[in-house]
Amino acid sequence: MQLIERTLGLMGAVSAPPQGRTLTELATQLSLPMPTAHRLLKDLLETRWVRKNDRGEFFPGQRLLQLASDVASQAELVDLVESHLADLGTEFDETAFVATMVNDNAVCVAASPSSRALHVAVPVGRSLPLHASAGARALLAFRPPAQVLDLLADHAFRRYTDDTPGSVEEVVSHLAEVRERGYDICENELDVNVWAVSAPVTAGDGVVAASLTVAAPRERLRSASARRSVIASVLRHAAEIGATLPVSAPRVPAPALTPTAG
Repeated sequence: MQLIERTLGLMGAVSAPPQGRTLTELATQLSLPMPTAHRLLKDLLETRWVRKNDRGEFFPGQRLLQLASDVASQAELVDLVESHLADLGTEFDETAFVATMVNDNAVCVAASPSSRALHVAVPVGRSLPLHASAGARALLAFRPPAQVLDLLADHAFRRYTDDTPGSVEEVVSHLAEVRERGYDICENELDVNVWAVSAPVTAGDGVVAASLTVAAPRERLRSASARRSVIASVLRHAAEIGATLPVSAPRVPAPALTPTAG
């Protein structure tokens, strides 16, 4: 625990203004023995968490800067989706959540649970299985095919229900359908008797940054008209969120927005 605290302390000190502290300054600031500070900084240099200039001053490295950027982007996204999750909750009183890709995993980063006793629980921080979750597949469907195959190659195809997809080929075929209609439906594939719809959140530059999902017990959404209503609302909110996102990457074609009952 002490090693972790000291390492994180150094990363924080290197990042805090004014940047460009020397080994001696960092060791003094954190009350670390010089040999300890030297060893930890050497490890951080080798792993690109920090960098050092010709004057022996330390600065945030590539990995630390990327981490800071990812955290800031995720926090910005959570702020942007709050009102949309609340609106979906008011409209349907079913669980709504947003997921993004974090280190090759689809992860829930914001959620609004249903107030009903029987509801689908998706807490913030939960990883979504790439093969069996609408929220994950809505993210995968619009990524480059080679990247999708790499992600699925080492994926554990756990069978959650009798309807869970069980192979790379099955998932890839399903993703083509997601791209064609512009959203994903997951019914009885991850949780028994649960129906979910997920739409990609596409930024102004065409990059899919997140997915927006509504999930509910199947018994409450059996009719085609009820499902069409949820699909249309999820598509609308996903488009509105995407319109507020910054342009940040090369263009990927945005999906069509055509609701059907699934």
